[in-house]
Amino acid sequence: MARSKNYIFRKDDNGELLFQGDFEGYYQNHSDPWDQNSTDSDISEYYKVSRLKLLEVIKGIKSNKNILEIGCGLGLVTNMLDKELENSLVSGLDISVTAIHKAKAQYSNILFYEGNIADRKFKFEGQYDVVILNEMLWYVLEDIDLVINNIYEILNTNGCLIITMAFLNDQQYGKEIMNGYSGLLDYCRLRISSLFKIISKDFDTSKRFDYNYGIVCLRKL
Repeated sequence: MARSKNYIFRKDDNGELLFQGDFEGYYQNHSDPWDQNSTDSDISEYYKVSRLKLLEVIKGIKSNKNILEIGCGLGLVTNMLDKELENSLVSGLDISVTAIHKAKAQYSNILFYEGNIADRKFKFEGQYDVVILNEMLWYVLEDIDLVINNIYEILNTNGCLIITMAFLNDQQYGKEIMNGYSGLLDYCRLRISSLFKIISKDFDTSKRFDYNYGIVCLRKL
């Protein structure tokens, strides 16, 4: 498996994880970061289940004509959603120029954009019914308030934000900001309740995988 060690996180001298965020370097040096396209890795079954759950949640949203996946990477999930949601226009956004270049080459029928959702100067012309923060919560954790506000601005009235994440049994990073799935729910209920309301949520406690799949769907107020 192509691990993200040292590109995205590294350990300091005390063994604490520090966020590096070198997504461009990771995509330049690995053809399949996070084994996103794998069918036989230790995470492939998790991906299958989590992506189907994401699709199920989107189908349950009444207005889902325009969808943006943030953190689309190579566009695998974006393409899956585009195929399954025939009446929706699905687009992707990623911080890595290399990832977006590869996604455009692979899926020429889909609109992909390069951009940083955690940028204070983030500007985007599109407006969306659904925005997905897909498997990248820890990568924006230190700027989560800014990210949520940027997403709020590109959502249509009554639009929905879906946050999905693989939660480790033993979280190594960011506990003081958001401790696991319960921390995500607390954040939604206590910190952004003036912007969003939780309309659905699910957490996999089956321990089928090394990762516990969590999803929250929020409606813009």
